[in-house]
Amino acid sequence: MVVYYEPFLDSAQKLYVSKDGNDLADGKSPDRAFLTFGAAITAGGAPATETDAVVLVCLDNGTYTENLTIPSYVHVFAPNATLIGNHVLADDSSLNAQTVSASSGNVVSKTAGIGNASLNINTVTATADAYGIVSTSGELRGVTRTLNVQNGYGFGGTSTGILTFKVDNILITGTGYAVGLSAAGELSLSIGTIEDTSGTQGTAFSILAGEADIRINHCSADKFCNLTANGTLRIDGAHVVATVASTIAGKLKAVISDFDSSITPSGTSVVELICNKFDGTITTDGAQKVTLDAQEVDSATSIVVHADATVFVNNVELLPETHDASELNRVAVRPEIYRRAVRRQALAIANRL
Repeated sequence: MVVYYEPFLDSAQKLYVSKDGNDLADGKSPDRAFLTFGAAITAGGAPATETDAVVLVCLDNGTYTENLTIPSYVHVFAPNATLIGNHVLADDSSLNAQTVSASSGNVVSKTAGIGNASLNINTVTATADAYGIVSTSGELRGVTRTLNVQNGYGFGGTSTGILTFKVDNILITGTGYAVGLSAAGELSLSIGTIEDTSGTQGTAFSILAGEADIRINHCSADKFCNLTANGTLRIDGAHVVATVASTIAGKLKAVISDFDSSITPSGTSVVELICNKFDGTITTDGAQKVTLDAQEVDSATSIVVHADATVFVNNVELLPETHDASELNRVAVRPEIYRRAVRRQALAIANRL
C-alpha cells in the first residue's frame, strides 16, 4: 500500500472511509469508518472556509462504486482506492485517488463556481462515450499519470471553464479524442505522449471553439487535429505522427521538431508551422495563410498553393501552383537563391502576358 502525504491532513477534521466500515458509524477514527464516501460527505456537512475543511481519508485499495459530489472545502484522500462513477468537484475541493473511471457522463468534472479545484489521480479511464476530465465553470487543475479514453474526450469535452493539467500518457482506445473543446473554454496541458492504440481511429486534438495551449513530447494518432473556425491550437513538442490529413479552419501554431502529418487548411485559417523536418502535404483551397519554417522536408512532401492563398516557406512566398519536395528543399537550404529564381519565373510569366 502506498500512502501519499498531504499537508492539510495534519490540521483538518478527518472522517474515515473503509471497505470494512459501516455507514451507521460516526467515521471519526479508522475503526469507526464509514462504508461509503457518500455517507462521509453527508456527515462532513458544508464547511464554510478552509479553516473548517474536512478530509475524507481512505487508505485501503478497495473499489467504490458511487457518484461523488464533493462540496467546497472537502478533500477526498484515497490514494490507493478505485472510484467508479461520475464525480463533481466544487470550488476549493480536491480528489486524490489511484483510479477513477466511468462508462458514461464525465468521470471527473467541475460544473459550478468561479474558483478552482484540484485532482491527483494515477489513472483516469473513460470507456464507451464517457468524457474524462471536464471543466464547465472555474478552473480544474492537477496531475494524472495515465488517461484512457475510448469514444469520448479525454480532456475538455463541452468545457467553457479552464483546465490546467500535467499528464504522462493519453491512450485512445477507440474513435475518441485525446483533447477536445466544443465551447469557448481554455486548456493548458503538459502531455508526455498521446498514443492511438485503437488501430487508426482516434484523433489527438479536436478544437471546435476556445483556446488550447499544449506542450507534448510525442503524439501518434490516426489524425493530428480537427480545428474549426472558432478554435485556436498552440502546440510545442518533439514529434507528431498522423496518417490522416488534419482539417484546419481556425488558428494553428505548431513548434514541432519532427512533423509527420498532412494538413488541409480551409476557410480563412491561419497556419504557422516551425519544425526541423516536415513530412506531409499542405493543400490550400482558398484564402488561407500558411507559414512553414523547416530545415528539411521529406521526399514525398508537396504544397499546393491556391490562387487566393498566401503561403511562405522559410520567408519565401510561393507561387500559386504545386511545389514538390526537391523545390521545397531548395527553399529550405538556399532560400536567397530560390527567391531570385522565383522572381525570374514571375517576371517571365509577366512578360508573356
